[in-house]
Amino acid sequence: DDLMSNMLRIALIPNLAVLSTICSIAFLLYTHLRSFLRLQFEAFISNVILRISDGEYVSYEQQEIALESLVALSRHPTFMVDMYANLDCSIDRSNVFEAVCNLLSKNTFPVNSPLASTHILALDGLLAIFNNLLERSKQSG
Repeated sequence: DDLMSNMLRIALIPNLAVLSTICSIAFLLYTHLRSFLRLQFEAFISNVILRISDGEYVSYEQQEIALESLVALSRHPTFMVDMYANLDCSIDRSNVFEAVCNLLSKNTFPVNSPLASTHILALDGLLAIFNNLLERSKQSG
């Protein structure tokens, strides 16, 4: 709890190296301790990754780091299932899976700007989610 709360606080400091390190630590924590940190990951995704990935009041580089972290998490075979089953399906939790999908789909195509790396990252994240859903459907079908 202390580690995650400090990570939440420090991640919003406008320093690219700090944000990148925090996102890497969060990914490692998820891969090894995901069953113990579900609520902490809800807070981390909602308050850090989604907020920074949205691109308001942050630099382009910060947005890119947050999207890269989100794509890395989306590539993990259990991430989206964990988020959906443990958060979105619970009445008292936020809809993290829905928010991630909305953010990625919103950022996939440029509206009034040229194609940028953030658009490609968002598309990569959506494709990773679809690929994981396809793999899970093959396993259960």
